[in-house]
Amino acid sequence: METLRGSIRQLRGVIDGVRRPGATPTNPAAIPAREIAAEIALVADSIEEASLEARFRETEQLRLAVAQRELSEVRARFAATLG
Repeated sequence: METLRGSIRQLRGVIDGVRRPGATPTNPAAIPAREIAAEIALVADSIEEASLEARFRETEQLRLAVAQRELSEVRARFAATLG
């Protein structure tokens, strides 16, 4: 997540003229639009991927919790059957 935030900060710097190659305080260089668009797309993809992974982990955790509960019920039934 910090890597994504760092990438976003870098993009802001480039867009604001702070980190443009060849930029000086008196002569802001042209915005490298193609490169920025590509980087924005990469960061957006990374955020989407991280979001899906987080949802997957959350869903997986819920499934595991359900499985744990069901296993507990099976154990209880088994113990009751054995007496």
